[in-house]
Amino acid sequence: MSTQSSARTILLLMQTLTRQLRKHADDATHQFHELTMLQVQALFFVREQGKSSMTELARELSMSGPSATSLVDRLVDAGWLNRHDDPNDRRVTALALSEQATRELTRHLTRKTERVQALVQHLSQREQQEFITLLEKIVNSSSQEEAHD
Repeated sequence: MSTQSSARTILLLMQTLTRQLRKHADDATHQFHELTMLQVQALFFVREQGKSSMTELARELSMSGPSATSLVDRLVDAGWLNRHDDPNDRRVTALALSEQATRELTRHLTRKTERVQALVQHLSQREQQEFITLLEKIVNSSSQEEAHD
């Protein structure tokens, strides 16, 4: 099988898998329907970081400071994020998830994890590890390509 043929097959399989995961995650994501994809990405970024500054969030989402501020304003108003002044630097605004956001993101990730677990349970432990290793290899090579762009 050629690299191009493999790439097409992988693409189709990834699209199918994504559709399956999305279909089963709908009940876990109903609370996010009011949010834009960018707002959801912001919430997950703040969750990963524990706390984040506006500058870090803007950089991660590839947006200007004023655009990030507007996005955060909407998330704060909706009860998803909290703003705190940084005690070490008054110029910095720290962002943290609200209790609601923490609860809903945890619930969402739990449901997605359960779905993936159901999908891979038919694989042996060795196959699961091989799959993880291959995904890590692809993700790492993709990250290296992005760094060179």
